[in-house]
Parts: sequence; structure tokens; C-alpha cells
Amino acid sequence: MMMRAVPWLIGALFTIALSEPAHAQRGRNYCSLPGGSASLMLVDRTSPYSTDGEDRQGERIAAGVDALLDGLGSGDRLTIATIERHRRLSTITFDNCFPGCDESRRNPIPFLNDCPRATIDSERQNFRRRLYRAIIPLLENAQDQPNSDITGTVFQMSAHHRFSRIYIFSDMLENSQVLPWQNFSNRPASESLSAVQRSGFVPTLRGAEIQVVGFGLSHARSRAALTDAQDRTIRDFWRLYFEAAGAEISYRTAIDASER
Repeated sequence: MMMRAVPWLIGALFTIALSEPAHAQRGRNYCSLPGGSASLMLVDRTSPYSTDGEDRQGERIAAGVDALLDGLGSGDRLTIATIERHRRLSTITFDNCFPGCDESRRNPIPFLNDCPRATIDSERQNFRRRLYRAIIPLLENAQDQPNSDITGTVFQMSAHHRFSRIYIFSDMLENSQVLPWQNFSNRPASESLSAVQRSGFVPTLRGAEIQVVGFGLSHARSRAALTDAQDRTIRDFWRLYFEAAGAEISYRTAIDASER
């Protein structure tokens, strides 16, 4: 069942997204700038928000985008993708690098500088508008889906770029061909990890930081809290899974995109 998300928030972002000036420049490859990092934001579209929590979750996603924008440096890549019932249905809604200049090649003579500040400021505004256009559909509440292929999606997305940070807006309740919900939520985490390893879905994320926002609710229609046993089992699995990938996971109420 579809439920409304945050109308005032969507309206504000929509206004910003449509305000792109006609003179916006195109074609610069900011992904080639030296020293850029790569971040991935995954938004789970398989579970509807609870009635009393949908606005908060929508605000968390929007606030997460703003935090990511504030933390981006020249040449940093930001990729946004969805988690669906199967990894092949995952959609990349945004994949761009933050505009900036290669300071080592900047000409001290202003009129000879091929990377003027005015151009970069304009390009950064365009980046922001494109990002908001990509995120607006994700603020609308998702439809309840029978499956959630989180492991497959993380594995698939990890092949695109070497991400140093992954921000996952999800309840982290796996229900896939590899890990059916009953097995995932009840059997030992080590057994679930073995199943994923046999399927070859453990990604390579050496040194990456994983931040999860939205964990703790069950699949029940009421979206009640997980039982203590389920909470422990599921946390144990994701810890083992990301450790096997070479990464570290943390659970948060809001993402931290500040520099480490």
C-alpha cells in the first residue's frame, strides 16, 4: 500500500530541482580530478514506512542528501541507487562527481585560468539540482514488496566503483533467494554468511565505512520493533557480512558525511 511521504519537503526540493538556469555548462569530467573519493547511497524501496514514522524517514533521506552535499570535495563521486526485491531491478538514479578544480594546475593569472571560480560555482549548483531531481521520487513511500535483495544489491553496486563509504537507508531485513526471511531471521548468523559466501555475493569493500539508517522495525504490517533475538541475529549477520567484505558497519539515526 502506498502512503504519502513529506509533501512540503518534496515541494521544496521540486522547486529547487526545476530552477536550473539555461546557461548551465556541460561536459567537464570532474571524475578525473585527483584525490576524489566515492560514496554510495542505497535507498530501500521494498518496505513501506510506518504511519507514524514515514515523515521522519523521508526527512532522514532528505537530510542525508544535504549532509552528503556538505561533505563532498572536488572530484568526489556520489552514486545513489535503490534496493529492490531483486538486485537486477536496482536502479542507479544518480552517479556524478562534484565539480572542482585541479589546484596543482591552476594558473595564477586569472584570465588564463581554465577553471574560473564562477564556472565551478555554477556547476556545483547544477550538481545540486540534478541530485535533488534524482532523490525526489525516493521520498515518496515505497510499496511493500515480498522480497528484499540487500546482499545482492551491495555486491552488484560494489563492482561499479571502489566506495569508501556506503550509506544504507533500510530496515536491513533480507528476504532473497539466497537468504529467505525465515532462515535469515532465525538461524545463526554464521550459517547465513556461509550461504552468501557459497553464492559468491560477498563484495570487496576493503576499508569502507558502512552507515545504516532505519534499522529496528519488523516486517509486520504494524512495523513493530524486532524482537531482541531477531535484533541480535540480524546485527550479527551484517557485522560478519561486512567484516568478510573488509568493511565496518554502524547503525545511526542520521548519517555522518564529515571527513575522517
